[in-house]
This record gives sequence, structure tokens and C-alpha cells, in this order.
Amino acid sequence: MTEFSHDTKSTGFSRRKVLLTAGALAAGTLSASAEVMAGEDQKKVEKKFEGESREGKIQEALDNALKELDKAMGEGGVADGLANWKLSSVSGQRGGFAGRRGVKVEITATRSPDWQEKR
Repeated sequence: MTEFSHDTKSTGFSRRKVLLTAGALAAGTLSASAEVMAGEDQKKVEKKFEGESREGKIQEALDNALKELDKAMGEGGVADGLANWKLSSVSGQRGGFAGRRGVKVEITATRSPDWQEKR
């Protein structure tokens, strides 16, 4: 194990100072990175897509929402867009005299290149 000198007179540094400084720099870098990322997300146009399954199958409802996203990918003449999506909500109905089993999902997506905002 390496021994560290506690002699701060010769260098003017202590392990505590170095560690605190490194920690502050790392925290500042992470904070700045988070702000840049948050700024990028705020600029993106987000669209919502819904899918439904009358048989109560979540995967079927999600697949239907993704089909709607696929249709929107080429808007504006974009041939090679890349979408990032997330599941926003899942809701459904079950029971009743008719034996309902419906499921609806909603996804939100951003695309690169960005979709044009509707005016």
C-alpha cells in the first residue's frame, strides 16, 4: 500500500483538497452535461401516437401505436429518420355485460431529423 505524505507545506496540496476539487469539477461537468441534454430535449418536437387492442393484448396495442409512428417517420420527405419513443400511458376496460377487454396505449416520440412543428 502506498503511503501519502500529509506534508502540505512543501506542495500546498492535501489529499482532501485534491479530492474535494476533483469532486467539485466532476459535479460541475455532470451538471453542465445535464443542462445541455435537457436543452436538446426541449427543442425536439414530440408527437403522440395511440394504439388499441379490443382483445386486451398490450403488445398488440403497442404494435398498433408503433405502426402509426412508422407512418409518420417519412413526413417532410425524410427517408432515413430515427425515432426515440417512450410508453406514455396504458389504460383499458374489462368486464361488463359485453365482456369488454380493451387496452389502449399511448407513446410519445421524437425524430431525428426533427418533425416540423404544426403552425
